[in-house]
Amino acid sequence: MTPDELREIPLFANVSPAGLERACARLGELIAEPGQVLAVPGDPGSGMFVLIEGRVTIDARGGSYELG
Repeated sequence: MTPDELREIPLFANVSPAGLERACARLGELIAEPGQVLAVPGDPGSGMFVLIEGRVTIDARGGSYELG
């Protein structure tokens, strides 16, 4: 992903060019299979996911939410 592509995501729209370059240098790509668990509640976090394509289901105390 390039800094210009990252800037198209609203969360990153106001990040400085240098910040986008730093973020892109640390990005990795994950292609997940249907049903694959990406994170478990209570486990320590070390980053974040940015969904570029497809759909994801979030199971939380308040119910399930589908994002895409």
